Amino acid sequence: MTDAAKPTNPIAPGNELRLAGPHWTFIIKLYGSREVQLACLLLQDGFGVDVSFLLTLLWYARNGVEFDEGDVEALDRTIAFWRSDVVMPLRRIRREIKLAVKHDGVVAGFRNKIKSIEIEAEQIEIAILAQAVDQRGRTGVSGNAAQREPIAQTVETVVAFYAARAAAPTTQLQTPETHAAINVLADATARQ
Repeated sequence: MTDAAKPTNPIAPGNELRLAGPHWTFIIKLYGSREVQLACLLLQDGFGVDVSFLLTLLWYARNGVEFDEGDVEALDRTIAFWRSDVVMPLRRIRREIKLAVKHDGVVAGFRNKIKSIEIEAEQIEIAILAQAVDQRGRTGVSGNAAQREPIAQTVETVVAFYAARAAAPTTQLQTPETHAAINVLADATARQ
């Protein structure tokens, strides 16, 4: 994929985002697994992986679409503004008031509202990303749909991209915990 194939602004007038659809249904079902949640959190905390980004690309990978490093970088640029300006501030607020929730029901209610808005913001990020992938004309590779190895390759490519951005040591990518998280995500995606 080249920069010439770069999608137009997905929030530009005339580009209606699809919040619901098979990509969202897949992500909700996949992330509903406690094992998947833990794997995602390990990759998020260890390498700064954007979980919404990863899960969206897994939906496409499950359908035979392959992504290389250039694809991941270009697609990340597409949603970077939304993640940094909307999703991350909401997440910071939700996390910062977590301790106060134990002591005050009003704060707990407020935090739940923030969490709901954060999820909606992630859903918009996913819709922007899905639209960007679709605008690039990405189609599945015949015979690769739901095959574990191309799915695992997508996870590895995404994790390597975020690890490089976070300047994580290469050895950290080789830990048993990281391999286990990648395997959990690849296996769960292939089973969907």
